[in-house]
Amino acid sequence: AIPQRSIKRLFAYSSIGHAGYLLMGFAAIASDNMAPNPNASVDGATAILYYLMAFFFTNLTAFTVIVLVSRATGGQHEAASYRGLWKRAPFLAFAMTLALLSLAGVPPLSGFFGKFLILSSVMSKQLFVLGVIGALGVAVSFYFYLLWIRELFVTPPEPLLEDSSVEVDPYARVVLSVGIAAILLMGVWMGPFYRLAERAADALQAL
Repeated sequence: AIPQRSIKRLFAYSSIGHAGYLLMGFAAIASDNMAPNPNASVDGATAILYYLMAFFFTNLTAFTVIVLVSRATGGQHEAASYRGLWKRAPFLAFAMTLALLSLAGVPPLSGFFGKFLILSSVMSKQLFVLGVIGALGVAVSFYFYLLWIRELFVTPPEPLLEDSSVEVDPYARVVLSVGIAAILLMGVWMGPFYRLAERAADALQAL
């Protein structure tokens, strides 16, 4: 993902990484089934469901921005389309930045607590190698997401795009507002969302 200059390819590799974190949650569940640990602080199923909620709203926000920018640039997905986006569409640049930081696992956003719960469930089951790999993955992803945030705010826009704007229709604005609110609320007000994931995990395990 580090050398990718296409936002679509970046998110393809990013999704593979996030699928890996979900599989770590399944590894925690499998470990608990083989050797139950009553002292485990975080249940693997709860961590997976919370992670899926965080991942859904974060990707909803990011892909809405991608669609809008692509539509404004004639279907382009390269880094050049995002350079200096904060000047052309500040709201979109803000939304994409929040999404990228959440995907990277930066506190206090939803993605941070999603990854924290996954890693906690793995470490509580003494799967230390997986925990170390997951932590290293967080560090690497933080780097390549920051590269794209630099494109949004630091790199000057292309001359042909410098004076162009990106139209945000009312429906897209509603979707982005919901996504931004979820990213922030799941981070700063984690409790209700965690309890929702916990109840859902209990219901699934009772089947």
